[in-house]
Amino acid sequence: MQKLQQGSVLIVSLILLLLLTLVGVAGMNMTGLEERMSGNYKDQEMAFQAAEAALVEAENYIENTNLTLDSFYTNDGVALCSGADCFKRDCTGGADGGLCFMGDFETSSEPVNSCSVVASEGTAPDPLNPWESLTRWDTPAQVEEAAALDGNSAVARYIIEFRCFTVRDDSNSTADATVLSQWSMLFRITALANGGSGDSRVMLQSTYKKLDF
Repeated sequence: MQKLQQGSVLIVSLILLLLLTLVGVAGMNMTGLEERMSGNYKDQEMAFQAAEAALVEAENYIENTNLTLDSFYTNDGVALCSGADCFKRDCTGGADGGLCFMGDFETSSEPVNSCSVVASEGTAPDPLNPWESLTRWDTPAQVEEAAALDGNSAVARYIIEFRCFTVRDDSNSTADATVLSQWSMLFRITALANGGSGDSRVMLQSTYKKLDF
């Protein structure tokens, strides 16, 4: 009888050991999963913050750069502007690229009262969005690199598109097309950034209105 009792204790002990092993393995797997989730979240946040920083950098460029009508002159899509701040159809405008203008602006003055057209003698903007081209983002001459951030696997990049002229004061329904002080420039900015690895990418967009020429 004593030998039978000792045998039962051994079986129960083995079952308990198996259960504890299963619980331990499950706990390790859960911990590993949580670590991967935390790493992915951190990676995504790094990419998001880098994209936000790139947007701010682009907005500061617009605000602090003396842009004029000359920056947008075109002739059949070819920029007539020859300075460092030209907005071009192929997005190669700017000192390092990234300044885009998909429309035509052949007039020497007079912006218009709607973003549906880009100039009084121009046409509607190209329906294709330059930021949708994946190859563009890998072409250094067509994008601008933002300031590098510690920990990110790659430098964030951005594109600045000139969209149109819009009324400076939205309440002014009778803005004079010949008075530039009544008009503002409207831009769309797109930023693309990676996190700590190449597995996480974030693209952000903002619309920026520069009140004064």
